[in-house]
Parts: sequence; structure tokens; C-alpha cells
Amino acid sequence: MIKCPLTGNTHTKIIYEQPSVPLIQNKVYPTWEQAKNAPCIDVVIAQSLENGFVFSADFTDSSIDYDMHYQNEQSNSAYFRRHLEDVVRIMQNNQALNGKVVEIGCGKAYFMDILLEMGVDIIGFDPTYEGESPKVVKDFFSDQYSDVGAEFIILRHTLEHISQPFHFIKTIAAANNFKGKIYIEVPTFEWIMEHNATEDIFYEHCNYFTLDTLQMLFTKSVGGHFFNGQYIYVIADLACVNDEIQKREIVPYEVKFKERLEEYSEMISHSGPVAIWGAGAKGSTFLNLLDKEGKKVKCVIDINPKKQHQYIGGTGHYIIKPGELQEYGIKNVVVMNINYRDEIRAMTEPRYNQTIVFSETQIKTFAACLSPARKDFAGQLSFLQINNLLSFHIQNRFRLQPVFSIHGSPYFSKRNNGRLNCFRNEKVIYNSAIPARQDVSASPGCQNLKNNLRSD
Repeated sequence: MIKCPLTGNTHTKIIYEQPSVPLIQNKVYPTWEQAKNAPCIDVVIAQSLENGFVFSADFTDSSIDYDMHYQNEQSNSAYFRRHLEDVVRIMQNNQALNGKVVEIGCGKAYFMDILLEMGVDIIGFDPTYEGESPKVVKDFFSDQYSDVGAEFIILRHTLEHISQPFHFIKTIAAANNFKGKIYIEVPTFEWIMEHNATEDIFYEHCNYFTLDTLQMLFTKSVGGHFFNGQYIYVIADLACVNDEIQKREIVPYEVKFKERLEEYSEMISHSGPVAIWGAGAKGSTFLNLLDKEGKKVKCVIDINPKKQHQYIGGTGHYIIKPGELQEYGIKNVVVMNINYRDEIRAMTEPRYNQTIVFSETQIKTFAACLSPARKDFAGQLSFLQINNLLSFHIQNRFRLQPVFSIHGSPYFSKRNNGRLNCFRNEKVIYNSAIPARQDVSASPGCQNLKNNLRSD
């Protein structure tokens, strides 16, 4: 019987089952053997039909061991550091940094150090902390620390890991005598659903909040979306923690993650020697779902030195530095997160150019715009050939500068007699062998179709 972790109600529905992913995505391993033997587990995602909350149905706290080998630090990225600057501004705009501050789940304390440099009076709690700062308690926060007396409590990317999140918020509020404010930041299920991002479903995250379900923990709060829509935040007074979660009308989710996996599989199966960029949770899940035996993806690239020359749990893929890419004969790189595309482009150009990869559904939409004769040409071609022609046609015919994405938040927009007014792209691969803006297919059928497309 599946119970909602917010209320304990059993009026729930399983919406997705993810097979055999690592128990902890953000652990990497020093040897291939250790990585291959890393514990894996099935993930069952359910939704409460009384309040809409989405959660992991089979999650148990005792199965997760967060220690100093846990590597979830993203501050090596300039883009992510700019995000942290946005977080600081939000806190300052809410006059939240003027008193004693506690960060629960401070990780490697990078964000905490930013606040310390600003003169903020702050301490942190995290068992994965690797340093020696007396400002960090290497422990989970609990009611035994009720004497901290914070005026502002920070929970960044922590609540999605807590099996009883509402109870945890109540514990924090009680430990702080229901005084002060709290800042909560988590990934949002809205973005996962909008982009069909199955690689964002993994065991470590036992909660999948939307802004609506996060704010229902409080009677009053302010919040919003940021980090290009992937994250949400809420700021609330601890005196405003709800007594209980009310029932409400909801719309059950209908996920299409399995269809997305088929599209991903098609992409990496026809991309030549391919690597993925990003050894975090997205990359680990992607590989465990699509290349468990390590035969399709040659290696993984990551800028975090603590992950380099280690191995991905469950699959044994080797993690390399960006500068080592050419040594492995990589022709294509699949980017795990749209937000880092400019940084990756800067590190890979001029050797690597960009080829857009569209979903099969979008290619079918494009084909529907063709005349019968052109459909005959298109019918002779493979999925990948049609994809390449579409990429060529959209970029060159319409003279567009594409916005690259693995998930499809950006889109092309061009007036063309009512056709293809908006065409969203789904993924990006950086290609070492093909000049940007050129067709990658030289077959007669592709050439004929290309000529016909140009003749409009």
C-alpha cells in the first residue's frame, strides 16, 4: 500500500517505474569493478490523488549513505556560480541575511563560503563536508540542534532527499521556536514533465515538487522559478508552516518517459563514437537506462576534478577531462544539461561543431508539411537522415541561429507562410567531423530531398 509522505493517505497512483539505476547517482568509483558492482535499484514514482504531490514510493532513508565520497558540487561551472549570485540577490531582496543564518545540507560549503565572505554570520550542517571549517557540523540536522536560534534557515537541494519532507519542515520550525524565515530550493517536476526528462528521475530524489506543492507546506510564502526553469524556490516565515495538508482537486500526471528513452536510444545508436558531457545524476541515469553494458557511449566528460578519472556507478563508463576528448576519438558529444551549452561550446570549439537532433514526433510533424512528392523522397530515408536534413533546412533555409538544448526549452521561430511557425528542438550533439550548418548526409536520396526542399 503506497502512502503519500506528506499526509499518509493511500489514495495514490503509480505514474512511472524506472528500472535498475544506481542507489546513489552522485557517487563515482575509483575502479571499473567497483563501479560495475555499485548497488542499483528500481525507482517507483507515485502521485497523491488528494494533493497532487509526486514522490518515490519505495524509498527508505536507511538505504542511502551520504558520506564524503558523495560528489554533487556544481560550482566548477561559471553558469552555476551565476545562479548562486541570483540566489544571494533573492535572499538580500527579502532582507534575510542580516542575522544568524543556518544552512542545512551545505554540501562542500561553497555557497556557505560565499556568504561568509560577505560577512554573513552562518553555520552549516552536512555529513558529506570534506573540509575542516569549525563553521560546519558534519552531521544531519535534527531536533538535537534546537539551540541554534537561527533568524534564517537555508535548504538548498536538500528537501528532495528527505523521505518525510513536511515532517522535516515542522521539525525545523519547532527547533527554531517557529521564528525566523526559511529558504527552500529544489528541482521542479514541472520542468521534468514539460521536457519529458526521464534522466531526472532517480533514487536519491524521493520527492518531486512543483511550485504549487512546495508552497502548500506553508499558509503564506513567496516563490518562483529560475535556473532556466529547472529549479524553484520558496521563502516563508517558519510561523507559517501549515498544520496539515489540505485535500484539493488535482489532475493525475500522464508521463511519456518511455517514448523519450526510445528517442535517446535512436540518437546514441547512430552518432558514431559518442561521449556524454556531465557525470552527475542526469548523466548517470541516462547511461544506466540506455547503455548499461557500456557499448554505445565511449566515455563521460566532466569539469569537476573530483569526478575525473573515476567511473560511473552501474555502467563503469570512464570519466575524462575536457582536454582529453580528442585522445578518445570522440566524434559526437551529447550534452546532459542545456544550461551549460555555452561553456561546453567554448571548451570544444573549433574542433566540435553542432548538429541538432530532433525528436521523431517533430520529424513527423515536419514531414506532414511536405508535398506528396517530397514525402516519397523522405520515405526512402532513415530517421537520422531525415533529422540531418531537417537540421540543415531549418538553419540554412530560414537563416536561423539555433539555440541548442538536450531537452527542448528553446525553440526556433520563423514566419514562413504559416508553416513551421514554432519548431522546438530536443537535443544537441557537438560533432567533430561536420562543419556547422552543413548537411551530414551524402546519399542520393538525401541530396534529392535537399534539392527539393531548397526549391520552395
